[in-house]
Amino acid sequence: MKELIAHGYGRETGYLSGKRGRRSTSLEIDESRFRTIATRIPRQDFTVGVFTILGRELFEERQSVSVVSGTFAAMDRIGESVNKLVERVRVENVLGLGVAVPGPFLRDEDHIALMTGFPGWDAVALLDELRKRVAIPIMLEHDANAGALAEWWTGMITIMIDNRSRSPAGKTSIVLQSSHTTIREETKMNESSEFFVGMDVHKDSINFAVLTETSPLPVLQVRKTNTHRAVDAILDKLYGQGTVFACYEARPCGYGLASSHRCITPAS
Repeated sequence: MKELIAHGYGRETGYLSGKRGRRSTSLEIDESRFRTIATRIPRQDFTVGVFTILGRELFEERQSVSVVSGTFAAMDRIGESVNKLVERVRVENVLGLGVAVPGPFLRDEDHIALMTGFPGWDAVALLDELRKRVAIPIMLEHDANAGALAEWWTGMITIMIDNRSRSPAGKTSIVLQSSHTTIREETKMNESSEFFVGMDVHKDSINFAVLTETSPLPVLQVRKTNTHRAVDAILDKLYGQGTVFACYEARPCGYGLASSHRCITPAS
């Protein structure tokens, strides 16, 4: 408690009477000093905001970006906007920058696998490029997860982990999404489970997303080299756990898939 107060995160508000007659110090979070900055990797525009450590929004602005100018120009715009806010708030009071990233976000590889309508993000090492432009701590998170965690923080929902709901009555459960989530043995589905596999097929790679009949978000989302062995490895794992329905976008790169697995059909 002393450390929280000493570092400016908390303050004493009085005393509370304990059950045995002892007095305890009452402490509350002090949101008057420290700030966080948040932004989202853009499609056509991006928003930058300043928040207190309790999540209360103090300032927000939205700026447009040009697809024609490219991804690195968009990163420059984000860096300029963040740095202006850092100067405005005073850098010693800024704890860090939170960045919401559209998916599929490959965290270990530090890039977005694909962004519809704004090509080129797959060649951008997000964290490295942000660190070149911004001198405060940075945290990246999938935008769906960031939104879910914000709702959880405000008490609107609870989090469901490994398909085991921890939600009390009257609340909604969700599953956090990860681009490197695996199908764990302890959450194996029964034999009547159904798996729905979507494949975005490119010349050199395939993006897989796997959902179950009960999962609102993918239980597996991963990018693999475009080989029959890679497809076999994922589908064979699912065959042993239930019925598999798989489809790919009906374009030339995926034509060979339908002949290799009976469960695969083209989707227009």
